[in-house]
Amino acid sequence: MNNKIEMKLSDGFVCRLSVYGTDETFFKIARVCTGHGFDDKPESDWHLADFVDNLYKRNHLRTFEFAGIVFGIRCPIYVERQLRTYRKPDIERSLRFCEPIEVVEDKGEDLLSSAFYDYGVLRGRGTKKEDARKILPLCTLTEVASYYSVRSLFHVFDERLAHAAQAETREYAEALYTLAKEAFPRTFEAYDRKRDS
Repeated sequence: MNNKIEMKLSDGFVCRLSVYGTDETFFKIARVCTGHGFDDKPESDWHLADFVDNLYKRNHLRTFEFAGIVFGIRCPIYVERQLRTYRKPDIERSLRFCEPIEVVEDKGEDLLSSAFYDYGVLRGRGTKKEDARKILPLCTLTEVASYYSVRSLFHVFDERLAHAAQAETREYAEALYTLAKEAFPRTFEAYDRKRDS
């Protein structure tokens, strides 16, 4: 499977940088807990699907912490903050060291262009990036490399795919979901069944 897959979005993108584990990882981890050792394998694809489905249905969610995905995400800062709640360590583009990328489309207001203009003025006067960044709006785009375990992704999707979730954040969550389901098809089929019931 090609790990580097990118999905373009209205303001940025989501890409899958690397995948750790497979659906079979969860089978092996769970079987170790019951004394079957590390080399136990599912009898068939159907057996694997049924096993993963039962793990998820019975809320044996700790097993799903043993595999995950590193995503590269370019999004507005306010979206990144909503996705950040559910992950383990991430590395963010630092406006302390980098110039801002760009800003989400200005919807008829001059406030955003004014903030970027003022940022440029401050930088032109010799103000350090880390001091000038405080005037940038939350819709400034940022880049983040973030690892999510599959268990963390369940939580992201429960919260950020909901109809009440902010539309922009839901767009990014949908892209994360598409890439996660491709990497762990049996697991996310089980997730979908429980969510749809």
